[in-house]
Amino acid sequence: MNKVSLPETDSRRQLARRLLDAGIGQIPGGAFLTAIYSVTHPEQASLLMRAWQEDVTNAINQLVDRIEPTIKLSDMAIEVAKDLCASSTTGRYFGEQFEYEGIQAAFPNMSLTDIRDACGELELDGLVEIHRIGLGNDGRLVVLQNRLFWLFDPLAGNQCDLACPRFEGHRDKVFHSNW
Repeated sequence: MNKVSLPETDSRRQLARRLLDAGIGQIPGGAFLTAIYSVTHPEQASLLMRAWQEDVTNAINQLVDRIEPTIKLSDMAIEVAKDLCASSTTGRYFGEQFEYEGIQAAFPNMSLTDIRDACGELELDGLVEIHRIGLGNDGRLVVLQNRLFWLFDPLAGNQCDLACPRFEGHRDKVFHSNW
């Protein structure tokens, strides 16, 4: 990342510009011309300041992206996550477990493969853990993690430990659509 420094302005150039504007302003109708000229040809200092503000904004955005990566979930995964939060009976402190078939019962239009894919997306982002039970591939449990409730439970957002800018920024980065 490049270092961002304050722009250096030339005070002689600013003084010359102001004197020229004042001189033209003394001519009848000159004030109109200086007003138009100030819009079409902004001062060098304001151009440098605008470029500096853009550099600072880009540097901060890059820093935020490094600190907290963006989670991108499919619509299916978001629907499954919201349903898991809504159907949880123990809440976010106990790591409740669900089977794929139980999740599929809530989504009759999704196949078991779609449910597995959605749960896999949630696992990749640390929202759930998938545990294998038995020797077959079909025997798996989806264990809910606290982070799932932080993002998808509407009641969790009202609690004191979650009312912080980092949490709000994280929630905003997850939901780019209507939620």
